[in-house]
Amino acid sequence: MQTLATVTTVFAFVAIAIHVYIWIIESFLWTKPRGRETFGMTEEFAESTKEMAANQGLYNLMLAWIAATGLLAFWFGSPQVGVALLFAGLGSMAVAGAYLFLTSPDKRKPALIQLTPPLLALIFLFATNLIQIGTSQRIEAACYFYEVPRGFSLPGHTFAPEAQRLS
Repeated sequence: MQTLATVTTVFAFVAIAIHVYIWIIESFLWTKPRGRETFGMTEEFAESTKEMAANQGLYNLMLAWIAATGLLAFWFGSPQVGVALLFAGLGSMAVAGAYLFLTSPDKRKPALIQLTPPLLALIFLFATNLIQIGTSQRIEAACYFYEVPRGFSLPGHTFAPEAQRLS
């Protein structure tokens, strides 16, 4: 499981770095030669859309912030909070990349760059969480589903009273 969590972290970090880079281009380099070259814009178009680009860049920064906060919580705080924030941040990144891919055929390469790392991080995060569900929880859920009577026990596990079972 540690390996899956590490792979998740690597892909999440790459996704975060890409979105911070996009923020820098959209917020600070939009009208500069580097920004115009990156997005294939004329100087006039870049000037007329710089406020929109800065706003869009801020969205990319917030997605990176959510995912980065999720990574920190996942490793150093509350793993459950970390997972929730990672799903929110990385999921939003993946949806935005998929939307760009589906709606702008001429931007498929940048869409894949934006989409692939968060999507892979989400896949590994999901796999990590499936493995983390303990045997006791799976047994408890199965016993609740099949209405195993109270007081039933297995070696090393006594089931919770009815009120504490999974619902």
